[in-house]
Amino acid sequence: MRKSNLLGGALLLAALFVNTSCKEIFGNMDLSGDTTVSSYVAINTATKTAAPAEEFTLSITKIGDGTVTWSSSDPAIAEVQGAGLSAKVIAKKSGNATITANVAAAGNYQAGSAKCAVAVRVQTYDQLKEEIANASSSEKTTIYLDGNSTITATNHIDFKGKEIALEGNGATIVTEYSLIISKSFTLENAKFDLTSATNNRQFIQIDASEETKVNQDVYADAKTKDVKLIDYITIKDVWVKNLKNALVDPMKKSTLALSNLTIENCIIQLDHKDTKTFIDFSRVTDGSNKGAIKNVIIKNNTIYNLQEAKAYFIRFANASESLKLFGNKDLGTSTLNHQFLNNTIYNMFPTQNFGNNTPNDAVFAITMKDNIFGQVKYIQKYVQDNQAPVLAVSDNYIFGSATQSNDCSERSKKVGDVTYKWTIATKLDDAPFTVPTAALDLTKANGGLNLTPSGAAAAAGDPRWIIKK
Repeated sequence: MRKSNLLGGALLLAALFVNTSCKEIFGNMDLSGDTTVSSYVAINTATKTAAPAEEFTLSITKIGDGTVTWSSSDPAIAEVQGAGLSAKVIAKKSGNATITANVAAAGNYQAGSAKCAVAVRVQTYDQLKEEIANASSSEKTTIYLDGNSTITATNHIDFKGKEIALEGNGATIVTEYSLIISKSFTLENAKFDLTSATNNRQFIQIDASEETKVNQDVYADAKTKDVKLIDYITIKDVWVKNLKNALVDPMKKSTLALSNLTIENCIIQLDHKDTKTFIDFSRVTDGSNKGAIKNVIIKNNTIYNLQEAKAYFIRFANASESLKLFGNKDLGTSTLNHQFLNNTIYNMFPTQNFGNNTPNDAVFAITMKDNIFGQVKYIQKYVQDNQAPVLAVSDNYIFGSATQSNDCSERSKKVGDVTYKWTIATKLDDAPFTVPTAALDLTKANGGLNLTPSGAAAAAGDPRWIIKK
C-alpha cells in the first residue's frame, strides 16, 4: 500500500471525527480508482445472547459508499433480515451463529466486514419443551441453556424418541420431576435442585418401551438377542441437590442393555433414607427381562448422602445377565469394563453392599484407584476374587463404622501359575476431612463444600479438593 493512500485513509478518519470535509483535507488531490485504502466497518455489538423467538437489531458504522449486505452462518439458528446500515435478527432455536455485515468495495475503499457472534439460549421450561419437540428423531441434537437462568420444570422433561445433548452452561433447573429418555443422552454443565421431588422420583429414567436399537450384531460375543440397547448416557460437570431416588434407573419391567455410562466431574448430594439404589438396573426382573451395563466410568466426583440409606451404589437384576448380554466366559478376555477413579464418596448406603448382582468372573474388569470412601460397606461385593486377573485396585482409602475388614485385608487369587494379590482400600482411623452435613448450595463455589483430604489420603479423592503442590 502506498504511503499516500495510508495518509489519505488516516486523514479521512480524522475528518469524520472533527466534522471536517474530505475536500478540505484532500484539496484537489485525485484518488479516484485507487482502492488500496482499507474500509472502516464497526458493528454496534460483537456478541449477543438471545432467547428463542427473540428479535433484535444490529447496526454498523462505515466509511465509503459500498453496498451493505447481511448474512447468517446458520439461518436455522439466527435469521437476519434487511439491508443497509441496520438489520433485524430473529433468534430461531438454541445454538451458535455468526451474523456478518459485508460492505462492498467502492471508490477508494476495499471491501470490509463486521461480525456479531449470536448465542441463542433456552431460558424457560416452555422454550425447552419447544426445543425438544422440534429436535430431530434421527440425528443427535444439542440444546443449549442460558447459564444465567433458573428454569422451573412443572412436569417431566421428556426426551423420549430423541438423542439429545443438553448443554446447561451453568443454568439451574428446579424440578420435582424426572428426565425421561429412550435414546443415548448427554447432560453437561447444569445444576439441579430436586428438593421438592418425592421419594419415588428418579433423576434420569430410561423408558425402554420405545425401542431404539436391537442387540443383533453390536457385540460379536452377545449371546442374547432382541434386547433394547442404548449406546451411552453421559453426565459431566453436573450438580444435583437433594436426590431422593436413583440417579439412573430403567422403568420397571424394561428389557434394556446400556453400552456406556459415564459420570464425571459431578457433585451429587443425596437425601436417601429408604431402599433407593444410586445406579439401579435391578428392576428389570419380570420373566425374560434383563438389564446390564457394559462400560461404567465414575471419575472425579463427589457423591454424598445426608441420611443413612439401605440400598446399593450399583445394582443389576441378575449377575448372569451381564454375561449373557455382553460377556462370554469362553473368550478369555474381558468384555465388561467398570472404572472408579478419583472419587470422594461418603455415607453411600452404609447398611448395604456397595454392589449387588455384579458379575463374579474375569470377564468383568474392575479398575478402582485413588478413591476415598467414607461410611461405605462391602466394596468387596463389587470387587470380587474371581475377577482376577482383570483387577486394577490401588491407592483407595476407607473410613467409618461401616468399614468391613474384607475391604482392607489383602486378598489373592491364583490363575494358572500366577497368584494375584490386592487390597481394595487402606483403612483410616479417622475421616481425612470434615464430613459434609449440609445440602449442596447451588449458589456457592464447589457447592459450598470443602472436602480437602489430609494425611495418608491427601492425594486421593475428587481432584477439586486436592491441594496442588
